[in-house]
Amino acid sequence: MCGIAGIFYFNKEVAKKFNGFHTVLEKLKHRGPDHQNYIVAKNCVLFHTRLSILDISTASNQPFIKNNKYLSYNGEIFNYKELKRNLSDINSTGDVEVLHSLLNENNPAVLNKINGFFAFSYYDEIKNELLLGRDRLGIKPLYYYKDD
Repeated sequence: MCGIAGIFYFNKEVAKKFNGFHTVLEKLKHRGPDHQNYIVAKNCVLFHTRLSILDISTASNQPFIKNNKYLSYNGEIFNYKELKRNLSDINSTGDVEVLHSLLNENNPAVLNKINGFFAFSYYDEIKNELLLGRDRLGIKPLYYYKDD
């Protein structure tokens, strides 16, 4: 069980707008005692608290960042080892980097290949696009709020 949260600003840079980073992590801490972190990107902040299960190394700490693309993920992908066989440049033994690589190469179409339960936020800083996703059954729920 991990905790994820995020803020996306459509027209403003996040760092100039929000200053409660540590408060958000403190609220999520009970969901992931092994690691807590956040990243500030162009228009997005992603928060993550981790409970290490599949990969207990620091290689799967999150938010996971590679090539200006950020992933904050909670769940388990049952077929990640099978999906990993078709990917190159994977340095960890868990499912986090596999999901990041699949989203980077295939974007939302990859969700049809994933067998598991999950919720995630994936931010592409270059395109300034945020993708939110969850498993088809909603085992890992995803809530969002949009205002002005």
